Amino acid sequence: MHRRSIATLACLTTIASAGCAPEPSQAVQELQATPLGAETAPLPDPLAPPPDALVALAKRYASGLITEGPVLEGELAQGARSDHLLVLVPGHCYRVIGAGESSLQDLDLALFDPTGAPVTEDPGQDRYPVIGVQSGICPSQPGSFRLQAHAYVGQGKYALRLYRTAQ
Repeated sequence: MHRRSIATLACLTTIASAGCAPEPSQAVQELQATPLGAETAPLPDPLAPPPDALVALAKRYASGLITEGPVLEGELAQGARSDHLLVLVPGHCYRVIGAGESSLQDLDLALFDPTGAPVTEDPGQDRYPVIGVQSGICPSQPGSFRLQAHAYVGQGKYALRLYRTAQ
């Protein structure tokens, strides 16, 4: 299935399964008010290791958000996938930022709800995936969500970080 079609299907599935709150909550409003900082924050140094690249990317995409949990790290061969468990709770909206080393040209992220249904994915074709920007990841019920990293093009080390709203 085409990558953008999956994202559209995931959105409809999430709404149908009550994976996201239908009306804007305080957390959604807070996420929408969070400045992206894309105009002022530079992209990471192309040679920076993935955990260091996350610091620069957070200034761009997670300004005003709170880190949740540790940095998740791994290494992928081309075409390989790796799953990470994220416990998300209502009352917060979330964003995930990833960074791959230069040999990992297209690192993709996909998020699946506790039932295994797709919630969102990164549509970009680069090594800096971000999910939860266009539409927030705002669960209506607590649960264990599966975050999947996929080496779509290339191979190498990667790092991921979860961010959340204060409310």
